[in-house]
Amino acid sequence: MKTLLLTFLLFSISSRLWAQDDIKKDDITIHINGSDAWGGHRFLVDIDIKQNTAKIYYAFQDSIRMAKVSKDANYKRAYANTNKYKNGDPKNKAAWDSIGTLFEKYSIYTRAFKKINLKTDTAYRNLIERVVKANKDELSPDINANSKVTKTYIVIADGNSLNLTIITPSAKRTISTHAPDMEHQPLLIGFMKSTLDKKRNSSAAKKISQWHVQ
Repeated sequence: MKTLLLTFLLFSISSRLWAQDDIKKDDITIHINGSDAWGGHRFLVDIDIKQNTAKIYYAFQDSIRMAKVSKDANYKRAYANTNKYKNGDPKNKAAWDSIGTLFEKYSIYTRAFKKINLKTDTAYRNLIERVVKANKDELSPDINANSKVTKTYIVIADGNSLNLTIITPSAKRTISTHAPDMEHQPLLIGFMKSTLDKKRNSSAAKKISQWHVQ
C-alpha cells in the first residue's frame, strides 16, 4: 500500500516548502519536483529570483514515517472516505488531499539553501533566462516523434519523473517529463545540473543528483 499511496499522492502535495511572497514585477519563481518510478525518493527544488538575486531551496525526501501516518486518526478517517466515495466525487478528492497533507506532515527531508548573486554569476542568469523563455519542445520534446529514439529509452520512459513549473507576473506553466536525460532534454538537464552544482557539497544536492539527474 505504501508505494501505491506514494505514487498516487506524489504531486498532490504542494511543491512549495517555504513561504512564498507575491510575484511582483520582474520576479520569477521556478519549482522543480520529481520522483523515482515508485515515489520512494521525492525531491523538490525552489528557485526564487528577485532582481539580481536567486535563492535556491533544496529538499530530498528521505522517508515517510508510515507508522505514525497509520496511527493518525485523521488518516484512518480519510482513507475510509477514499473507499466510501467514488473517483470524481469532491469528497474523494478531499480525502486524498487530506492524506497528502499527512504524508507531508510525517516526511523527513534533507534540506539545503544557497543564495546566488546573478550580477556576478552571469552564466547562471543567462541559463535561467533561456529556461524561462524556452517552449515545451525545447525543454521536453516528444521523444516518440523522433524516429531515432531507441527502444531502450522508450522502456525506461516510465521511470523517474520531473515537473518544472515557471511562474512570472504574467503567466504560470508546468512542463512534465519522464526519465529525462542529457541526450534528449539537454536544456532541462543542463539547468538541473547547474542548479544542483550551486550546492554540490550538500547532502540534499548529492541525493537529488544520485536519484534524478543522470
